[in-house]
Amino acid sequence: TIQGNLSMGNGTNTTTITAATNATILTVNGNVSISPSATYAANAANPLKVSGNWTNSGTFTHNNSTVSFIGTSAQIVDNGQKNFANIISSNTSSGGLTFSSNFTASQLFVKTSDLNSSATIYFAGNSTFTISTFSVNGAPSYPVVLRSTDSNASWYLNNTSSHFVSYVEVEDSNAAASKA
Repeated sequence: TIQGNLSMGNGTNTTTITAATNATILTVNGNVSISPSATYAANAANPLKVSGNWTNSGTFTHNNSTVSFIGTSAQIVDNGQKNFANIISSNTSSGGLTFSSNFTASQLFVKTSDLNSSATIYFAGNSTFTISTFSVNGAPSYPVVLRSTDSNASWYLNNTSSHFVSYVEVEDSNAAASKA
């Protein structure tokens, strides 16, 4: 566990950080920042849990890993329009989780019954999010809320494989199921 922010690289010198294969969970109780000259190579055996913001100006090699956003206050994710593998949203704040740039991911997973709270996710307006498995499940008392960051611009979901959706409130979205 890192108590505070995790900054990878200094923006000038080339830096590569590779997650070991020791099947440990890395929890960052702060922000994650990948600098322009940095590469973070994740490992599928090592989930990464982030309670702060995520900013990727460098290279994030997901290697089929899982990134969980576990904040209790608003979180902003800017992955620089790069890919994720598996994303879990466990953010319970009314400010929610905001994806400020488009991405492609193997899976987006939300299940509010596990959180005992509603969950809100904002997607950047005029951006397309390509997600293979879209598993977003609220509960009668704890819905999942999906919104655009811009009430005048829709966010676009391209669901390329499967979807499991229940008790979800959606606004300003244009979703399509397709096989890519």
